[in-house]
Amino acid sequence: MTNQLVPVEALGSELAKREDISAMLSGGEFLPFFRLYGSNTDACKEERIGIAHYGMEIDKEITDAGTEVEVVILAIRPKAVQTGDSMIIEYHPDLVDGKITNLTFKHIMAQSKVKDSGAMYGPELLLWIPSLSKYVTWHLNSPTARREAKNANIESLIGQAATLSSRYITPKGSKFKWHGPVIVSLSVPLDIPPVPEITEQVEKFRDPPRNQIEIATVSDDRAR
Repeated sequence: MTNQLVPVEALGSELAKREDISAMLSGGEFLPFFRLYGSNTDACKEERIGIAHYGMEIDKEITDAGTEVEVVILAIRPKAVQTGDSMIIEYHPDLVDGKITNLTFKHIMAQSKVKDSGAMYGPELLLWIPSLSKYVTWHLNSPTARREAKNANIESLIGQAATLSSRYITPKGSKFKWHGPVIVSLSVPLDIPPVPEITEQVEKFRDPPRNQIEIATVSDDRAR
């Protein structure tokens, strides 16, 4: 029995640039942001969404998706973001012999290690959320999220269903505590849009612009 919900051929001959994604895990059209809201986020402090809930954000309006969400993972790409008065987005690491050569991407990765720098990087997923009937993007831009993507072998889940939940992380001897995502493969069939529609969304997602600059702010969980 296979868990493949979307035919591989509908997702393109190359499901992901594997060396690009491996680099992220070791190190068009605007879709809604999707994320896990931990207790440290402003949205939870302002009681706009429950703690450890996933949510979809459009123009700062949050739709609560609950503490456990069933999704279909459609595509994956690298992404680096520098926030501030303007937001710089770079999707192209430009690997040569396994090394990142894109200077903007490299700079953002380096800056992400600096506290409160506004820099973040990691794999970004295109998801279909049946409960919301929406395509969304989810940027796994924190060290915790990148580790979970690696542990879940996220590339192997392309075209398949998964359940998203969370865990509360309390490192021994540390004053810091936070929520991290948990990604588990799901064998139950989920409702999906027509395959041609999915293919169109995947093609747009897999062909992002270079050095994109937005005058905007972004919700993120990059700190941990």
